[in-house]
Amino acid sequence: RAVLAVAFAGSLAAALSDTAGSEVGQLLGSRPVSPITLRSVPVGTEGAVSLEGTVAAVLAATLGGVIAGSPRALAQAAWLTLGNSISDIFTSASGAGPTMADTGALFNSTAVT
Repeated sequence: RAVLAVAFAGSLAAALSDTAGSEVGQLLGSRPVSPITLRSVPVGTEGAVSLEGTVAAVLAATLGGVIAGSPRALAQAAWLTLGNSISDIFTSASGAGPTMADTGALFNSTAVT
């Protein structure tokens, strides 16, 4: 059972790290570099890395590990808060968050009746 808990925590930390690194790297990355050629590439190039994205990835993985290693009640509260914050971004009535090509909200919080 402990092995499964560690594997689950590791997978969540890895996913959090990957997402944070990608998003922050594209948003704030000042000089992305191809790890294969070590040459500068345009922002958004698949596989490119930036210092800002790498730092964000390490911090996110650390946060995920700390939350997973915390006492159960604290970890549940932290994940719930994080999940609700992300959900609020995507279901915002203000139109914030991703949109489809026809400018409709990608996610919304209203049910079709």
